Amino acid sequence: MKPMLLKSWLRVCLLAMMGALALSGMATAADVHVMISAGFHGVYSELAPIFERASGHHLITTRGPSMGDSPEAIPARLTRGEAADVVILDGGAADELGKRGLVRADSKVELARSLVGMVVRAGAEKPDIAASTHFGARYWRPSPSPIRTAAAALIC
Repeated sequence: MKPMLLKSWLRVCLLAMMGALALSGMATAADVHVMISAGFHGVYSELAPIFERASGHHLITTRGPSMGDSPEAIPARLTRGEAADVVILDGGAADELGKRGLVRADSKVELARSLVGMVVRAGAEKPDIAASTHFGARYWRPSPSPIRTAAAALIC
């Protein structure tokens, strides 16, 4: 998917998610606590003011990694009992949080899929990626927080 199409798609998904939250029984303006990982924060930060103006709700946003045990990580925050009405993070991490009972597993909504691409500098030799062992050993540096799918889960 082209970057502009992806950005537009993410906007539509996040607006839909925020709209669903607005219609989920909150008849009056309220503080809505959102925990979010870095992958969606750019689009979210553009949409949050629009949502607040349209709904009257006030978003209280907490950022953190979707995985890990650092004090800032979303799983650690939820385990400590930090408030969250909506959690937006990697889909696999959302599944794990659901298994642990930290979010409602049945509330997961897939917002986007992210595929990893690879290019070679003009004039450079094309690497042999036919065998994953050659590719992995030489070129791949796995991220501690892989972005496969991003999902939102409602806590309430």
